[in-house]
Amino acid sequence: MPPLSGPVSRYYHNAAAVISHPLSSDYLHLGWSAARTSPDELRAVYEQTLRALQHFGLHKLLSDHSQRPPLPADIGTWMVQEWIPRAVREAGYSHCAVVENHAPLGRLAAQSIGAQLPPGLLTFRYFGTVAEAAAWLSAQ
Repeated sequence: MPPLSGPVSRYYHNAAAVISHPLSSDYLHLGWSAARTSPDELRAVYEQTLRALQHFGLHKLLSDHSQRPPLPADIGTWMVQEWIPRAVREAGYSHCAVVENHAPLGRLAAQSIGAQLPPGLLTFRYFGTVAEAAAWLSAQ
């Protein structure tokens, strides 16, 4: 997980990820580690992400998947069917910038989640670097 520049408010962390708010931005940063973790730990990260969006009054997320192992299929299904629609409804989640995984299988796993979302539910794009993702989110 590359460091963020400027002051950051760290909200939550576990073995899977760190959730933080770069204070000079209007988005939440979700930095994933390379650690293999349980489905419960992965769900905890997403539940805490929803709480952080609400806590900070944010609607945009930068999710850095550059090191994250591919999500198990059941977590991907849960995200598409439950978590993302709930985050849109409960927190006004509107934009997601995904920094793509270095491994092809990791990229494919993230892209398959986006491909399953109903059109118009969430605006999202994929990027090669955190800087590109942050610039796009800041322009939204």
